[in-house]
Amino acid sequence: MKKQALAAILAALMAASALSGCGGGGESSQSGTESSTQSSAAASSGETGTEEFAGYPIETDQTLTVWTAGTLGPDSSYTDYTESPFHTGLAEMTGINVEWQFPSAGTDNTQAFNLMLVSDDLPDIIFYQIISNAQQYIDDGVIRDLTADLPVYAPNYWQYLQENEHYDKSLKTDAGQYYGVGSFRESIWGAVYAGPVLRKDWLDEQGLDEPVTMEDWDNIIRTFNEAYGARFAFVPSRMYTGFGSAYGAFATFTPGFYIDDNDQVQYAMAQENWKNYMQQLNTWYEDGLIDPDSVTLDDDGMNTKTLNNETGTTVTAISQMSAWIQNADSAGTGAEWIGVSYPVAQEGDAIVATQMEDTVQNYVAAVTTSCSDENLPLALRWLDYGFTEEGYMYWNYGTEGVSYTMEDGVPTFTDTVLNDPAGTRYGLDKYIGTQWAGISKQAEGMVKQKNAPESVAAVDLWVENNEMTEHLMPYGVTLTTEESTEYSSLATSINTYASEMALKYLTGEESLDNFDSFVETLNGMGLERVLEIQQAAYDRFLAR
Repeated sequence: MKKQALAAILAALMAASALSGCGGGGESSQSGTESSTQSSAAASSGETGTEEFAGYPIETDQTLTVWTAGTLGPDSSYTDYTESPFHTGLAEMTGINVEWQFPSAGTDNTQAFNLMLVSDDLPDIIFYQIISNAQQYIDDGVIRDLTADLPVYAPNYWQYLQENEHYDKSLKTDAGQYYGVGSFRESIWGAVYAGPVLRKDWLDEQGLDEPVTMEDWDNIIRTFNEAYGARFAFVPSRMYTGFGSAYGAFATFTPGFYIDDNDQVQYAMAQENWKNYMQQLNTWYEDGLIDPDSVTLDDDGMNTKTLNNETGTTVTAISQMSAWIQNADSAGTGAEWIGVSYPVAQEGDAIVATQMEDTVQNYVAAVTTSCSDENLPLALRWLDYGFTEEGYMYWNYGTEGVSYTMEDGVPTFTDTVLNDPAGTRYGLDKYIGTQWAGISKQAEGMVKQKNAPESVAAVDLWVENNEMTEHLMPYGVTLTTEESTEYSSLATSINTYASEMALKYLTGEESLDNFDSFVETLNGMGLERVLEIQQAAYDRFLAR
């Protein structure tokens, strides 16, 4: 059975999936549409346009089933989605009742997804990280080809795709088949959410300017250590590119691919620039300037260090920075955290490498083959709601008068959300659907309101003078079934080895004098073949 074969290799595919980001545009393709037309609901129903649609809420007795994991779950304070204001409100706004299906608490999401795929009763809609394997799911009869149906039953979403070449490319396969409704960030601002931060109060006390170059950073880290006993500390998974911008390095501890100036796919950790960057980190480590706990530090541990004045310099996400600011205010520590620009080698240089993701997120809502022809129009109308003006407001801000009010024409969250006893994050989870990834456009204004003003200012800095969009692998790059099988068998071991070596280079357990041997080992593990596969997939993406 094809679905069983697909699920058997899916876990490996997900683990070996390349780190991705925003990619370029190009001309859209309409190839592959004719083959899907004969079996589409649009062809069988006789509906040829949108004039028959009376608007929302829809009058229907039908119920849709939607499976998702990792996002769109009800806030943890509720027993299930029937108590959640967002989920019940969405049903009221659309007129469509949805039976939401989530993995059981404590279940691994990938494992739950695999089990769902091989079940005999697929849901009508799957909202999950399927973007890189969409063609495989179509070929194996798991999800529908929606090419002929989207213009008819999801006209708002269809128009959104046609107005943005990159979005259009990303939500169809190399064969030109549209396979789902995507999750998008409204602007590049929302795709950059991490970078260098430091204690401004300490900077002022020491009479130092905000850092621009790595030389500036070296001076600040050493000064903070001498004056306060503080060390540079970080959570490895939040370092992203870290200070790589000063070296043209596109990774720190997490492997990744990037596009070079010649449109060629490269492996970040195999580059001389990455070696030079790691040499700087090792120097700081050997000089006692990097907290040794950083090798295994998590967010809770990092939060403790910030409260105890054990660190004044780091690289982190704005969600963490906002939390530190709130904690410092509550504890009265006087700590003033601010974001500063990514460092460069020489003042005036462009910032090449930063943390940045694709404005197309890897979550996609796909209609499965278990959704009947009769229910397909309803499913697509439900998915299209998030791309209407009303739906955009609901997905991003919730219910007017409850979770937000309009102030001078701007939707503004109420105290119900911002002053939720558990925190703003949990208040948002109760009322909106785009805090993480939703079936709509994530509003820039929503992201700004949920973070501290200092965090918003930090992102403003991080997106300035930035060339990262030219170097990101798009999420929409897809592998063929044959490529996926070979790629997964190679990339998993390569990425594991590279990540382990990165931490060893940091601590000096492995010498960077042997970097050439490290690259040779990567090549011996199949890196050159992995790059060939990624390059072929990227070239096909550009040609869509």
